[in-house]
Amino acid sequence: MREILRHTRMPGQRLLYRCRRHPVIVLTVLFLLVVVVLSYGIHIFECGRHEEADDYETYWKTVQTIIPVLVISGMDVRELPESLFGLLCSYLLMICGILYIAVVTAMITTESILFRLRRGISMGKITFERHILICGWVSRARDILNQLFAADLKEHSPVVIVDQHIEESPMDHPLLKVIKGDPTEMAVLEQVNAGQAKSAIILADRENGDPNAADARSLLIVLAIETLQPDIYSCVEVLNPDNKRHFARAGVDEVISVAEISNRLVVQAALNPGVSNLISDMLSFGEGEEIYEKPVPPAFVGKTFADLATNLMRQRHMVLIGVRSEGVIVTSNRSRWRFKAGDMVFMLAEDEPAGLEKLAAPA
Repeated sequence: MREILRHTRMPGQRLLYRCRRHPVIVLTVLFLLVVVVLSYGIHIFECGRHEEADDYETYWKTVQTIIPVLVISGMDVRELPESLFGLLCSYLLMICGILYIAVVTAMITTESILFRLRRGISMGKITFERHILICGWVSRARDILNQLFAADLKEHSPVVIVDQHIEESPMDHPLLKVIKGDPTEMAVLEQVNAGQAKSAIILADRENGDPNAADARSLLIVLAIETLQPDIYSCVEVLNPDNKRHFARAGVDEVISVAEISNRLVVQAALNPGVSNLISDMLSFGEGEEIYEKPVPPAFVGKTFADLATNLMRQRHMVLIGVRSEGVIVTSNRSRWRFKAGDMVFMLAEDEPAGLEKLAAPA
């Protein structure tokens, strides 16, 4: 359709369309035409008026003498025009030169900003609240966004990516913002509104040849974020397991050691074939069942782990797998556990659970 419309335009419309697509080229051509006309006028009215050194004797000599000086540094020529028309042309030429440089500079600056915005890089302060902050960006982290914006989740939290090397947004989503900057700097953290974020994911730079250097960088980011927002729930990816203690001292809520998890998963897969696929399925939003964390239903406060597990399976076809109580994780092997108000339960479900507060307890 666009091709048909393009070919059905009148010649004048096609010319106007091309001019709008290349404004800098059009402005340059117009400026050169003005230069040609005004410099020719200066040559005509100033030729033969100067006795010592006639810089206006020929048209080319006039261009070489007055044009660069007028455009760049103003009326700083060896011999100013003597005629009224020559002076008028000189001032017009100087004004046109100043306007041309100013307009072209503004166009280039505007185009640069628009180019960054078109690629999804935000320039102003982020206004999201209760958002997830991702510090550090690598290509493998694209799967993190796919999980955060998965269709299985009934509510999607806003996400802000901050990285000093990122060049474009990895995804076009209304709840995603990207800031190019150093997450260790307080000004950048204030720009991404880290003080109002609910959680932070700090990704390790695996391309760094030194795991300790990568972990040290992550630790600096954690310290900066925790200083600005002590209540944020921070999750950090650690390359060297020996560095986990440093992050614990910094107040990190969860430290993910890639090496430890990988080693243990390999051993489990060797001893129990297929377990890696099972775990991968539980950790991925999509087909199959995933892990969800929800508050314990009010009717089950004071009840045992077995009571809730039985009723979840019977009424909702969900599997209870653990409890988080006052920061401590309790697994299903403690079946006599009695729930307290504020406990969070982990369960396996096909979709995000809803309406658990209405779950009826056994008599």
